[in-house]
Amino acid sequence: MTVYSAPSLRGPWVAHALNPIAVDHSAARPGGAFIRQDDAVVLPVQNGSKAYGGGLGLMRLDRLDDFDVRFAPPRPIGPGPAWARTGIHTLNRAGNVEVVDSTG
Repeated sequence: MTVYSAPSLRGPWVAHALNPIAVDHSAARPGGAFIRQDDAVVLPVQNGSKAYGGGLGLMRLDRLDDFDVRFAPPRPIGPGPAWARTGIHTLNRAGNVEVVDSTG
């Protein structure tokens, strides 16, 4: 996972000094957009350590500035028993609507 910043959406984009932020298969690939959850900001991340789409976790963003990026360890989340697929791939939220997609 890499982090970039810019003064506006049009750039110029600058790579964070600590890039890459994560390189492991359990949390290095985003699995959706950032989500505000109460007073926290969390990032859905894909857990591909066993298989593509093999799992999803939520990592709380603890610190983000020009010198540091810190996430809490991913908290695994999964579908309920009615989920008829073999894996979960992404999670996105907009207001009261949540969208997930699957693999398999």
